[in-house]
Amino acid sequence: MNASLLTRPAYGPAQSHRIAVAELSRRRAELNRATTTHVLRIELYVLTRPGRDPAPHFAELDHLAALSSWEITGRHTDDSGDSDPAFRPGWARAVQACGPGRAHGIAAVSQVTISPHPDWYGRALEQLHAAGAGLYLLRPETHL
Repeated sequence: MNASLLTRPAYGPAQSHRIAVAELSRRRAELNRATTTHVLRIELYVLTRPGRDPAPHFAELDHLAALSSWEITGRHTDDSGDSDPAFRPGWARAVQACGPGRAHGIAAVSQVTISPHPDWYGRALEQLHAAGAGLYLLRPETHL
């Protein structure tokens, strides 16, 4: 993978959130291009608020996987709402399931599933880069 993927541009106060989102989207696309193969093995990841049912989100991801001809290798969920993914056990299990000879990446409903905070989301992309994995979103960053 390209080492420039991990290069973080400095965002000053004058730059908009939109520019940051576009850069994160570009970084995610770079990850996904690096993991392209014939049949992707994908871990599904859902984040809900405490007490909410993850089933509707998994149904959306199952549909995406069927359309994309992915092989689903695992399902992971956290119910911690808007929290840093670094402290979510389901996210950690999904990332650990990725890498050479294992899953090619993680599918989630949207960037917000990982984190609405650009710094946290960027760190999650770095985790996946280190694992040699991609992140596949049902709704890309620019659709939020």
